[in-house]
Amino acid sequence: MSSSGILPCSSLLLLLLLVTLLSVSAPPPCHGAAAGQQPTHNITDILLAANANFTDFSSALASANLTAQIDGRTPITILAVDNAAVAQLKARRLAPESLAHVLSLHVLLDYFDDARIRHLNGSFNLAATLYQTSGAAPGSAGFVNVSSAAGSDGRVSFLPSGAAPAYAVFYQKSVKESKYDISVLQVSGVVSSPAAEGKAAPATPPPQAATPAPSPAPVAAALAPVAKPAPAPAREAPAPSPKGNTTAPPAEAPEPPADEPPADQQKNAASGGTEEWSLGAPVAAVVLAVVFLMW
Repeated sequence: MSSSGILPCSSLLLLLLLVTLLSVSAPPPCHGAAAGQQPTHNITDILLAANANFTDFSSALASANLTAQIDGRTPITILAVDNAAVAQLKARRLAPESLAHVLSLHVLLDYFDDARIRHLNGSFNLAATLYQTSGAAPGSAGFVNVSSAAGSDGRVSFLPSGAAPAYAVFYQKSVKESKYDISVLQVSGVVSSPAAEGKAAPATPPPQAATPAPSPAPVAAALAPVAKPAPAPAREAPAPSPKGNTTAPPAEAPEPPADEPPADQQKNAASGGTEEWSLGAPVAAVVLAVVFLMW
């Protein structure tokens, strides 16, 4: 009896142990395609079939090893950019890791189609991206704010969390929509942020160097009234000529005293009436000669 009571109990313990092992070894449910199933979409085929202007963006996703992650997730939204925008991104010469972070901001882990975009009506949605799930995004830098803000002319913007408004890009058109599976939207430029690019600077684009204003000194000098020259000082009398110089300036004649007679009267006075005597002498001689002849 004791042996028959032990066998059912041991069998029950073995059964419980087997169930526990099976539950532990079972794979956890995945986000995206079911285990053992093929992906429901292929981002490379979608981009290449949609527009030849997306070839560089498709190549960039493949180089950053993001295509497999995109194909294995659903629902998902891809913010695609044209070849010109990708060329501008490459011209910035980011490190490969930073370039992958920037491209990861273009992968939203939510479904946004044209209808949802156009019915935001001033509201906003915060969508997680592949950059956030990578574990490399500091804080909430891996989220993208999808909004239709007032004053934006009804345009829907995509702005990484924590970035300045100058980093926002805008919705242009829908490229591919597969309901609640994948949506590809074209945006106006590369979605980026200083955190994704690995910059320690604040989240504001660097301002352009301003041209210094010209100094007002030349203008003030040109507009200032011209000062009149001061009058020259009166010329002083020349100093006496040094010894050996015979050209001395002529001395001015002193003015005669007020009570003295003119120079002509002084001359007659000095002669003492000589002119009158000299005229009367010939007359007397003639008279004497006439008397002598009559005698």
